[in-house]
This record gives sequence, structure tokens and C-alpha cells, in this order.
Amino acid sequence: MIFKHLLNDKEQITIKTSKMKYWILSTLALINISVVSGQSEEYAAWLLQQNIPREFANLLDEEFEKKYKVSDYINPFYLTADFDGDEVADIAIAITENETGKSGFVVIHKSTGDYFVIGAGNEMGNGGDDFSWMNIWGTYTKIGDEFISTGILVGKAESGGGIIYWTGTEYKWKQHGD
Repeated sequence: MIFKHLLNDKEQITIKTSKMKYWILSTLALINISVVSGQSEEYAAWLLQQNIPREFANLLDEEFEKKYKVSDYINPFYLTADFDGDEVADIAIAITENETGKSGFVVIHKSTGDYFVIGAGNEMGNGGDDFSWMNIWGTYTKIGDEFISTGILVGKAESGGGIIYWTGTEYKWKQHGD
């Protein structure tokens, strides 16, 4: 088996022996474990913030950032779609309320910069004010009489959930499953 490791754009080393491959992989694993376990909470939050698409990163104000933090309680930790029906991609980002630790997400409308906190201390239909129960989410694109744009499907595996959708003025919950 051949293990390849890129040094830069022009150099490449090919390691052909299994002993050398094992030693390198073991060393890399130990380095990775020590780096991950040594991460501070601030660094982890900063790292999440760096992975938000740049066009959305600066749309949240200081007041929001004092009350909430970007969270990785669900993967992926953000979704993009046209949530408000204006044909411009918006974003939903997983968050946690700093004071209570309650989870939810914020939906940011890119064209207006308006944001809406769902869960994380704010009631939303049967989802309540804490979405830590949620372990799956995605976009829901069935547009019809009730939905004017893409919704956000939230749920718990092997259970039920809901669709959170934009009415033109606010987000609402519609029970889905269970």
C-alpha cells in the first residue's frame, strides 16, 4: 500500500513501507488528539465562526453575540437556502444561548440582514424553546399553498419533528411526522 503526503505544490514524498506508514499515521493521530483535547472553548467557538460563509459572518450585531454563540450541537451546523422567498440564499446557523445553554438556531435573511432566533430560549411551536432534542435537520422544499419558500425540517431520528417556514412576516411551526 502506498501512503502519500503532500509537502507543497511541487514536492511529494511516497512512503512504501508499512512500518514507516504506521509510524507516521500513529504520530499524526497523537498530534491530532493532543491538539483537539487541548482546544479551549473560545478557540472552538472561533473555529466554528470561521467556517460560516463570509457573506453572513458580519450580519449579526453585538447584542446578538453577547446573548448567543455559534454551536456544533448538530452537524452540519448551518444550512443555506432561500428561506424567505426573495430568491436570495439565506442561512440558518446552530446556536446556544449563553445564559441558559438552550439550543436552537438563527435564520439570517441575506437581502435585509434581519435575523430570527428559533429555540435557544425563544418558543417555537411544538419544538419549544430548547432544540437540544433535535438531532437531524435539513431544508424542506415543498412549496405550495402554505409555504412561500424553502422551510427548515427539524426532527429527532426515529421520532417526529416539524417544518419551520416563513409566512412573509414571521417563522411558524408545522408538525411533521409522529
